[in-house]
Amino acid sequence: MHDGMAIGYYQTAGSDNLVLNCDAYNNYDDFSEGTYGGNVDGFGIHVQNTTDTGNAIRYCRAWRNSDDGFDLINNLAPVEFDHCWAFYNGYRPAIDPRDTTTFLSAGDGNGFKAGGYGMKPGPTKCPAVCPQNYIHHCVAYHNKSHGLYSNHHLGGCRWEYNVSWQNRSNYNMVNRKSREERVDVPGYGHILKHNVSFTFTDSLSGGHLINYDADQCIIEDNTFAPAETAVEVSAAMFVSTDPVTLFTPRDADGNLPEMVFLRVRSQK
Repeated sequence: MHDGMAIGYYQTAGSDNLVLNCDAYNNYDDFSEGTYGGNVDGFGIHVQNTTDTGNAIRYCRAWRNSDDGFDLINNLAPVEFDHCWAFYNGYRPAIDPRDTTTFLSAGDGNGFKAGGYGMKPGPTKCPAVCPQNYIHHCVAYHNKSHGLYSNHHLGGCRWEYNVSWQNRSNYNMVNRKSREERVDVPGYGHILKHNVSFTFTDSLSGGHLINYDADQCIIEDNTFAPAETAVEVSAAMFVSTDPVTLFTPRDADGNLPEMVFLRVRSQK
């Protein structure tokens, strides 16, 4: 799904759907918001019934989409992102979608936007029980904004075994205070385990992990937190830090190539 003017994969209803081995790239809408391109994500699940459970996106790639790579805003049921890659989102398409050097700013540019119900005046769409989305074994690289982002969610999500590098911040857990109060607060209810954060782009506004309340989250065995067990991550810890490998073609059956980019070397 590429070089279109709409979201690559867009779902608003249905249960137990599996989106498997798909790529969405170079999608950009230069009409509805001028040249901003803020409506076009790679993948979006936004079901409007709390019973629409069991949806998963697995082994998918999203890059050079003008807004976000993967987006769950206003989604009312839990979703799983499994072994997905998000890179170079938030920029206009390139003549060669494998371009690793040319970046013209467009929309929001988050890698994985896992929830949220907006901050506009009026009642929130959040259901009585806020869905806990599950994001695991995913890679977020060089997205214009945040790598893994809770987007003012009204509850926590599970973030496990992910790797994030060179985003404005790599993990941003910001939540909304309540259904009634449109106020950002440090994230609560999140579960972060076994995640890796390399460097981030903007040392003034970014960070490995930002906007979280450690007392209201479960944070274990990450490279960045808790602080007493944090480790300094270097390029030597990975099999490859060459982004060209992100564009390796799929095999004849459509499977992703073996992940070498940001794959942590075995520590023996």
